[in-house]
Amino acid sequence: MTGILCALAGGNAQFAPVTRTYTTGTAATETVPTGAATLVLEVFGGSGGGGSGFFNVIQYSGGGGGSGSYGKSTISVSGGQTFTYTVGAAGTGPAGNGGASSVVSRITTSGGGGGGNASGGTNGAAGAAGAIATGGDSNTAGNAGVIGNFGTGGAGGAGVSGTNDSGLAGAAGADVGIGIAGGTGKIVFYYT
Repeated sequence: MTGILCALAGGNAQFAPVTRTYTTGTAATETVPTGAATLVLEVFGGSGGGGSGFFNVIQYSGGGGGSGSYGKSTISVSGGQTFTYTVGAAGTGPAGNGGASSVVSRITTSGGGGGGNASGGTNGAAGAAGAIATGGDSNTAGNAGVIGNFGTGGAGGAGVSGTNDSGLAGAAGADVGIGIAGGTGKIVFYYT
């Protein structure tokens, strides 16, 4: 494609697309590669941990963790420009803790809620969906987990699908025993 046709199509004839995906990082820096003109930025919050199960004559099970929310923006960029980002941590088990927010540029996502622990007579509650992201061109809430059900841990909320990747599901609640950790958040930089 010639430079003129490529410019009309919104692309850059001399630049091969680059994808960089991060699942860790606190106040880390991303540098735009030389020749990039456009960035599709996708941000996923961390997912919640699963709740613990409990056995006392009847088996009570933990609730599933919720998934983190999602935000996406398309941004004009130039080589050497930098972005500071933080990837949301996974919600931990066995307490069914919630996932953390991921933040970059103007987009902030929320982590999914942790699944509830079963206790002497009740199944664990479902982990809440990550609250709708803010600051993106498109923003989506996460998905809630499922309540535990007498011997079957609740399912984790499904991860949100993006354009170039997907967020991680919340952790399932434990049938009986200790709940497990959810998944980390994710940040995807897709340059053209």
